[in-house]
Amino acid sequence: SGDGGGSFLLSSLDYYYERGTISSFMQSYLGVSDMTNDRVELDPVGNAGNPVGGGLGPYSMVRPDDYAVYWPADGGQGPFNDYVNAAPGADEPFRFSTTAHNNSTNLDGGAWRTVFYAWPVEWIDTVGQRAEVLGQALSWLCSANAPGVRLEPPSNRATANQASRPFTWWTSITWWATTRPST
Repeated sequence: SGDGGGSFLLSSLDYYYERGTISSFMQSYLGVSDMTNDRVELDPVGNAGNPVGGGLGPYSMVRPDDYAVYWPADGGQGPFNDYVNAAPGADEPFRFSTTAHNNSTNLDGGAWRTVFYAWPVEWIDTVGQRAEVLGQALSWLCSANAPGVRLEPPSNRATANQASRPFTWWTSITWWATTRPST
């Protein structure tokens, strides 16, 4: 992503915390105006009309079982999501359903596009729901640079064995890109 073109998706609940400030990259390329750190909310829903989040959710966020090793489940243990407000020219694809605080941005820079979720996509409860969230973002991200490419969701090619496996931190969701014939 950047001035030379491309697409970039970032899902990170602690990016702002680790930076300690809103960086010029966050402003210029992720479309962030301001953020509020460490909000434990578990119900992202898409904002109507947004090409990345519109029509999606609400979703429930559930701590993946694998996280117990390094993220104990003792009450107030996250996820520590952030509220995000978009800078001029950017948009807000998702908000938390309970409070209506925005929690993500998408920015169309012409030759490049970005999506930033200030919450962990892997906490969305089911693989199918994660595929919806990522699929809609990928469709929007890819349409800027490859208008002849169609993304085929994993559910269209998954076998019964793949569909029944639990999603873990090492599970991959594969999207296939195919070209459309010219019309």
